[in-house]
Amino acid sequence: MSASFWKLVLVQFREFYREPAILFWSVVFPVAIAATLGAAFSEKAEIHQTIGFVGNLPASGRFSELVKSGTIDDHGQIEFKVGSAASGQMILHLKQITEDSAIVFLKRGIIPLYLSRTSDSTVSFHFDKANASAQLAYFMVRSETGQLNGEEKGSTIQPLTLPGTRYIDFLIPGLLVFGMMNSFLWGIGFSLIEFRMKKLLRRMLATPMKRYEFILSLMVARLLLAFIEAGILLTFAYFFFGISPQGSWIGVILLFLTGAFAFTGISLLVAARVEKTNIGIGFINAISMPMMVLSGIFFSYHNFPETVVSIIQFLPLTLLADATRAIFIEGAGFGETLLPVGILITIGLITFSAGLKLFKWH
Repeated sequence: MSASFWKLVLVQFREFYREPAILFWSVVFPVAIAATLGAAFSEKAEIHQTIGFVGNLPASGRFSELVKSGTIDDHGQIEFKVGSAASGQMILHLKQITEDSAIVFLKRGIIPLYLSRTSDSTVSFHFDKANASAQLAYFMVRSETGQLNGEEKGSTIQPLTLPGTRYIDFLIPGLLVFGMMNSFLWGIGFSLIEFRMKKLLRRMLATPMKRYEFILSLMVARLLLAFIEAGILLTFAYFFFGISPQGSWIGVILLFLTGAFAFTGISLLVAARVEKTNIGIGFINAISMPMMVLSGIFFSYHNFPETVVSIIQFLPLTLLADATRAIFIEGAGFGETLLPVGILITIGLITFSAGLKLFKWH
């Protein structure tokens, strides 16, 4: 290779390390995310999981002995350990509830399984066999009570097939809103940054077009595309898994509209002054990745500490996912969507106003 070739390579490296923002999003941010999630998930020797119990606890048997070895936690639930230090331990919190409450908690992802009493010494496990968290809790309890060899004695399995209690019922609404968030963050936020970098925004500013009309046109275009994408996913889910909204269709549409407005505002605020796509990618990932992990798209966020859950519940994606799931698997009506809709509108108004104020056209 000639000397000029290596000089060109050096030029590319200089362009990279001379831009502090690119260095931060490319190097510092991924390390910070890895350190945070690593500390949160790998330093804990024990996994906490809440399970339900319907009816009175058995008076005898191995499961009764296991429960009696536990203590009462801060919420009045029975807390006991299963597993071993060598293979890993799980702390189970046993919540005594009615069967109707157990079904609701299963649908919301608060518990992965529940147990019921069939006789003085026998319990039945009720869970979706496709749910990994439920399987783990089930096998840990069976291992602790010495029931892993051969046909189980002293307990039975009751697989859940009721619509709304399967993992796929939990997953589809989450994927629906997650796709919508990505559609707006990348379709509007990233597009605006690209327009600015290519100096297209400056040319648009010279036209008689009203500024807010340009932003609204992006929102409407992305909204129409989001409806098409959602329609394809819902059609697939209906024919392959029998999933459809059990509650108000009007509520679903209203949630989509207000969610679109909220994420448009967030996208506008993200792209307000960013001039380089590398930096824009970092900003968008900094918003989408934490919500993807925390907002309960693929697994329930109720396993996080309560102080964290109280914050997670008000993230835009969490509000949208929880309200959409309530309609899909709990049959929620239009009135039950008004609170999340109001919060999403407020988020949209604040971010949209701030984004318009800060927005730089060139």
